[in-house]
Amino acid sequence: MCRAVLPVVPRSVKIEEAPEVSEVATEVAPTSTASVSESFVPKESSQIHNPSPLQLEVRWGRTRRIVDISKEGCTIGSTDSSDVVVPAPFLEPIHGKVEWVGNNWQIRPATKGAIVLARGVAVRSVELSAGDVIRLADQVGNFATLTVSKDKSHGQRTSALRGELPLAGRSVVIGSAAECDIRVAHPLVRPRHAILRRDDDGKLWLDDRTTVAGTYVNGKRLKGRVLVHSGDVIQVGPSSARIGSTSLEPLEQVRGVDVTVINACVEAEAKGKGRRRLLNDVNLHLPPASLTAVAGPSGAGKTTLMRLLSGQAAASAGVVEYNGVDLSVCREAHAALMGFVPQDDVVHQDLTVGEALTYQSRLRLGKEFSKEARDSSIVRALEFVGLEGQRDQIVKTLSGGQRKRVSISTELLNEPEILFLDEPTSGLDPGLDKRMMLLLRLLADQGRTVILTTHAISYVDVCDNLILVGPGGFVIYAGDPTEAPAWFGVPALSDVFSLVEDTASSSAAAQRWLANTSSPGKDQSGNRSIDARKSPVRVTADSSQLASGASGIARPKFGSPAWRETVFHQGAIFSERYVKILTRDRTALAFSLLQGIAVALLTALVAPKPIIWSQNGSAPMFVLGCASVWFGMINSVRELVKERTIWRREELAGANVAAYLASKLSVLGALALFQSLSAIVALDLALGLPPSSPVASPLIALVVSSWLANLCGMSLGLAVSALATSSDRAMSIVPYLLITQLVLCGVLFPLGVVTPFSWLIPARWGVSAMGGIAGLSASALHQSAGLYPSTFVGMVGTWLVLALLSAVGVAGTGRILHRQASNWSV
Repeated sequence: MCRAVLPVVPRSVKIEEAPEVSEVATEVAPTSTASVSESFVPKESSQIHNPSPLQLEVRWGRTRRIVDISKEGCTIGSTDSSDVVVPAPFLEPIHGKVEWVGNNWQIRPATKGAIVLARGVAVRSVELSAGDVIRLADQVGNFATLTVSKDKSHGQRTSALRGELPLAGRSVVIGSAAECDIRVAHPLVRPRHAILRRDDDGKLWLDDRTTVAGTYVNGKRLKGRVLVHSGDVIQVGPSSARIGSTSLEPLEQVRGVDVTVINACVEAEAKGKGRRRLLNDVNLHLPPASLTAVAGPSGAGKTTLMRLLSGQAAASAGVVEYNGVDLSVCREAHAALMGFVPQDDVVHQDLTVGEALTYQSRLRLGKEFSKEARDSSIVRALEFVGLEGQRDQIVKTLSGGQRKRVSISTELLNEPEILFLDEPTSGLDPGLDKRMMLLLRLLADQGRTVILTTHAISYVDVCDNLILVGPGGFVIYAGDPTEAPAWFGVPALSDVFSLVEDTASSSAAAQRWLANTSSPGKDQSGNRSIDARKSPVRVTADSSQLASGASGIARPKFGSPAWRETVFHQGAIFSERYVKILTRDRTALAFSLLQGIAVALLTALVAPKPIIWSQNGSAPMFVLGCASVWFGMINSVRELVKERTIWRREELAGANVAAYLASKLSVLGALALFQSLSAIVALDLALGLPPSSPVASPLIALVVSSWLANLCGMSLGLAVSALATSSDRAMSIVPYLLITQLVLCGVLFPLGVVTPFSWLIPARWGVSAMGGIAGLSASALHQSAGLYPSTFVGMVGTWLVLALLSAVGVAGTGRILHRQASNWSV
């Protein structure tokens, strides 16, 4: 029999009917108890102790009650047949049973149809500890919440980074492999991640094994080998420890990230108007393992606030802290443990779900992880988002909600501790937004701090915190979402912004909220004491180093062995994926492969026969030279812009610009070679080739000339694609570029004073090389003087110019991508 803090009915503890019900449907709730997790089933104990006191907070809708559990335990359900009654229509009459088993309190489903969720997954039975959050749910996903009374250790766990320090002349290996001296099991930790060595003089050295996620000493990324001392704090993956006299002393770690914002402002340059303030005097505390929604009208500053919280935008005043440490100091250490889900899908539409996640796991987890380990991460992520049955399905055939869950599963591969989502419910069909919100609720229940922006506020009651941002970047509310309507004196949350429609009313609402929360023991989110009026406004010394949009991911130095290894490794993955995407659309690929043959046959059809190349070869060589450049441009002009959203997220996760660009060059270069070779061979079969060439055989010389011209067009197309804002905009520029090639190539018109400008035109050099092979004479044809080379030196010089133009285009494209990446944010 249970005893309640509030008055109870004789038979049971009853929670009054709630005026608002949190009904959130989900596709991730298991359909039977057979599919629940086995990981939380407790082990039998040989010793039985008397039950310890247990107190539960029961929440449903806006109603909260405290229940003291007696030593006999209790049942929880929706009718008087249960000891604790929660009159939620979706619960079973007897839904769950709390009992003392061995040495611990446990909760389990009482009937076959009941679902008990712990740490984001359904369980058969789970031990209860201080601070645990349990959801009693139905098959659809509606739920009530049980919270075990907290103590100071709530949300904390002991670091796995523990072990004895090495003796003189010995070393200790830290990594995820079973044979390591100190094992830290996490996707970001490599099998042999770091080595602690003590030399013969007794000095202790820490050496990072060139890992992607890195090793950190006192919050700074380790570069090579450094001397460490007693008291230094080292971090490997999510685990931290202090170096003691004889051993590593593991530090207590919170589940998720504890985020605090004190008097933070964000400013940006406005064209012609000086600096404009985007956020004003933000004071927040977001507890670890919590779900926070940021809502507000368009342009109010929701995305700016999320960028501030993630460290992608530096505070012009004030400070953001992670676990009590200034984010400008520790962001590099946290960057690999952050996840970002942008509003747009960040997976290729033509891949299957399994293929998309496989490529992402190879990019993010690195080559040190075995295929079995990567597959395990993929299975775990897909099972959590409920898409294990869609692993072999093409992404573009999925629904909007399923595609969004694929994007989320991508971020779960490296098990982030804090997750940011931009409008995750945007564009979803009715009902799917409710399912998405519960999925995010379960993500937070697993021990992650989850922060999202949203326009849809109908289902934010599943969140722990709601932050409302009004016009002008003012935080007008930050607290329990169920209490917001009462604070503003409106019947529904959707009515709030009808009261706050301009900057003046937004500022007044922010001051009213700040005055309420500045009292002792409260802050803007009602969780931790922060007196914003008394807290000093501080700008940290390193805040200027947090460039807008900087990912925080540490990268190997350009040209270093680690950089070259990264380029080769990631370049191979990007190239393999690119080939897979191209071959998925076989019709489009066939058209690309047959372009050269089609142009060659059409040219042979209308050319005079028999052809005397030195007299009649101008037109065919003009067509082939210009067509080669056109092929290169058409092949590449959409290839960067069409996947910019995906590349942006990959770059922020640590992908290398050189590797990405190299994959485009290698695949498109191979396609260009096939087009050139097939075109010249088809021309040879249909019309014949010139009898001689200044360099090599006519066949080889023409293929090389066509291929180099194609590469020039490709580099120009990639540059346009990097600059364009959309695929349509990129394609609209192509006709202008093609006309320029025709006019300035020197064949149709004598160029005269504009000859120097033609030196920058790829078609001018492509036509020149091919005309030289045909033995054409510019003077005899009344064309631009010196157009056609007739010697070995002249031909090689023409090829070098084509190669130089290609290199300049590629370098320019790389520079554009690099500059874009330095300003990107999610």
